[in-house]
Amino acid sequence: MMPRVVFVTVGLSAVDNKEIAEKSDALREQMGEDDARVLFNRLEDRPEQVDAIEALFLESHRDFWNERDGYRETREHFRQTSAEMISTYMAIVSGSLGSGSFLQPGRDKVVLLLSDTVPGRVCGNINRVLFREFLFRPKSPQEQDIVLETIKGLDASGEDPERFYIYPQVTEIIDRHAKDSESEVLFNIGGGYKGTIPAITHIAWTRYADRAKILYMHDSSKATVTLTPEQGGTAMRENRILFRRTGGYV
Repeated sequence: MMPRVVFVTVGLSAVDNKEIAEKSDALREQMGEDDARVLFNRLEDRPEQVDAIEALFLESHRDFWNERDGYRETREHFRQTSAEMISTYMAIVSGSLGSGSFLQPGRDKVVLLLSDTVPGRVCGNINRVLFREFLFRPKSPQEQDIVLETIKGLDASGEDPERFYIYPQVTEIIDRHAKDSESEVLFNIGGGYKGTIPAITHIAWTRYADRAKILYMHDSSKATVTLTPEQGGTAMRENRILFRRTGGYV
């Protein structure tokens, strides 16, 4: 099988999904009435507190991924983890990531694209650990298999002028990890700041058209949507699997 480089846009669902905090008494106590992104931004100058709360979030995510397969594949439970993890996992089991196989240490690489903010970096750290522990088979011990790349200007609530220069940042990152390889280049755009999607789509279609796929799955979806460039246009395919619901399958 061709090696894979999987670029994953990372948003804040790893800390924003309220279902994650609801499973942990310690996490709810730390959070209080605060919104996660507000709390982490307020603690920017207190890295020890940020690390402690990040560790609590990580344990809550691990509880989800240590559940039986049927629990993880029930759509009502998807928001108990990050959009990046659940969409990549469902792409794997539906075959969208290539023959239904999990990621292979030393062969495949995951590049997490995140905002240059405190909550963005926290979500990147959480996803990096979860990808290594649950989406690589066997679990990947190699640091180079999962890389964090920060992009300036992805804080839509701020006045950062870098948000008008996202395209060259994304181009440089993708080329650095994919240009000189013969890997299949996959983009999971299920999470993250949507301002990166036009840049990713254009780069994929113009620079990597012979080996690129774009994947998308929302936590309410019944399928992973795969976009591939073809002569004269774009092909779209839905890879459906039997998602569990409380009363059966859909």
